[in-house]
Amino acid sequence: MEPQASMSSIMSFGLKNARATYQRMMETVFEGKIGKSVKVYLDNMVVMFEKKGDYYEALREFITTLRKHKLKLNLEKCLFGVQERTFLGYRLTRRGIEANPDKCRVVMEMRSPKNIKEIYRLMGKVASLAHFLLKSMEKAILFFNA
Repeated sequence: MEPQASMSSIMSFGLKNARATYQRMMETVFEGKIGKSVKVYLDNMVVMFEKKGDYYEALREFITTLRKHKLKLNLEKCLFGVQERTFLGYRLTRRGIEANPDKCRVVMEMRSPKNIKEIYRLMGKVASLAHFLLKSMEKAILFFNA
């Protein structure tokens, strides 16, 4: 009697490491393109391009990669040709990645912390904007040193 084995063709719901496994798979699928023409976080994807003429080539390459790996998009959730969009809490624009004005507004409108828990909450919100604050400081230093 020969042993029988079965293999699932889909990922079971509720697996503890499903997100990490899926992210690793997406990084493998888009290897060499991530950071250059594609940003991927789980099932959130952005196709990027430098010049307007590069858009169609980047999109064609993206779709070809999806087809090669038998991956499909839900067209109801897709946006094409968008120049500015919020993605994973950040603003993607022609200028690059920017702080989300809504996140900034939340921090600016927070009342002064009254206890340690509120201090930690404020620190977390400011930490999510730290990258943009550091960029602003670097530019300001150049301005004041001139």
